[in-house]
Amino acid sequence: MQLNFSTLQAWYEREHDTIKQTKSNKFLRKHQQKVLVVILPDLESFNEKVFQEFLLICSSYINILPFVLVFGIATSLSILHKTLPYHVSSKVNIQYFNSQSSTVYLNNILENVFFTSDSPFHLGPKVFNLLMDVFLFYDLSVTGFIRKYKYAMLEHFSYGSAMTLCSKKNVNDAITKFNHKDCENVRRLLSFRKLVENESNMNKIKLLTDDNYFKSILQEEICKIRQYLNTFHLFLKCLKILVANLPKNPMGTQIRELYSKAVGNDITKSEDYKTCIQLLRFQSKKGLEDRISKIAELIQDECKSNNPNKDALKKDLNTLYDYLEEIEGCDKHISETDILVEEVEKVNIDNTKNRRQFKEMLHKRTQKPKPSSEYEVTKEKLLKFVSSLFEKYLYCPTSLYFHEIFFFDDVSIESHIIGSHRAAIHTALNNPCHYLQCDCCKKQNEASILKTMPDICIIYKLHLEYGKMINLYDWLQAFISIVNPNTEDDEENDETNSLLQARFTLAVAELEFLGFIKSSKRKVDHVQRLTWGG
Repeated sequence: MQLNFSTLQAWYEREHDTIKQTKSNKFLRKHQQKVLVVILPDLESFNEKVFQEFLLICSSYINILPFVLVFGIATSLSILHKTLPYHVSSKVNIQYFNSQSSTVYLNNILENVFFTSDSPFHLGPKVFNLLMDVFLFYDLSVTGFIRKYKYAMLEHFSYGSAMTLCSKKNVNDAITKFNHKDCENVRRLLSFRKLVENESNMNKIKLLTDDNYFKSILQEEICKIRQYLNTFHLFLKCLKILVANLPKNPMGTQIRELYSKAVGNDITKSEDYKTCIQLLRFQSKKGLEDRISKIAELIQDECKSNNPNKDALKKDLNTLYDYLEEIEGCDKHISETDILVEEVEKVNIDNTKNRRQFKEMLHKRTQKPKPSSEYEVTKEKLLKFVSSLFEKYLYCPTSLYFHEIFFFDDVSIESHIIGSHRAAIHTALNNPCHYLQCDCCKKQNEASILKTMPDICIIYKLHLEYGKMINLYDWLQAFISIVNPNTEDDEENDETNSLLQARFTLAVAELEFLGFIKSSKRKVDHVQRLTWGG
């Protein structure tokens, strides 16, 4: 079966019979047609002539097949004009649009999917930073990030049935079904040791031996973690609003940066947080009101949901609104009483009798705080209250018992999600049977070189025997002696030698492409070895 435009036309008309029946009415046909979307994700990799002919053919079928072509351009828009001459570009109605960068998509996914109270599984600081480093410095692939996230989730739940408690809606029923083995799995968690150390001697024995008592404690701690997570993500978003667009962005601009700091340490005790609070003291009245108003709106929306901390949030919200009303009615200017005190102090300084007394008065004056306006006092109270909210809800999750059930922080998955490329290449070249699974390449020992191996494998194993500089002629002779040991120097074998030289040249070029060797400018007939240690 030939795949051409005629075949495509026949398929299109067969799939859309209603359009075929309305051929007489051009207006109805035009509006009922379903377009054929063709996506070319990498325009730069296409051959120019083939691309131009493709567009001309599509143009000739445009009255029958309504094409919509989507071109992916990674470099510059000028590449499209350079590729298409006028007689081709005149056939195309070109419209430009930009897609967002992968970091924007990842931030949206993290903020709207993973960093929510509905998400039962969370990443610890080490694993999260690992995945972000792979994303930012390796591939910039959102799909790859999600796959690695799924793998981390798989590792988390493979620990045992205890880890399923993070996703169970009815925790009490799930815990009551735990057997002794499940309880022992939970007891192996590191945070359980802290719990035992903080209990009395009698309770320590119960925690270690009595499964029923242990289950009751586990239920209480799981409920605490869930209440913590319900407000953790809320105030993480509030903190983002508060510290956004500050000079030099001490805590970053994205919520993922705040998350990595909040789950690793107590974020309210960090130097960056203190710097942000200090910068907020220099904010304008309108700027501070806007930030606090947005935070109040977020908390108000959360109060409308089924948050178990709804009562405490409403109380904090009312206090926040009281401060907002108070700060709106404040005057930013210094009161008249403060000005009078200032004038009295000036008079006292002017009436000093000698220079020493004058210096002492100046020194005392510099140590005294300047008179603050009503706005400054209220602003300081407001910032202290907001900071107390963050201290209350954004403490480090590692301080909670059994936090490992909700937070996965095992960095050992790095070896699984980041491959060792050099080790894999060395294994493939040194022992091709490992990947090819063929009997012809099986070797008796590590040093043996078989002529049935691929040429690049033979060349690679030979190059391991040389030092820094490799003589190409000696290398070629060693290659020929392995591949065709019965070769004799006569005229009949000239054709065979030419073929072996071509195979050798190709293998050397492939090895150079992989970065194991490079040509030398000192000696034309030598190459330089670049890797050591096998």
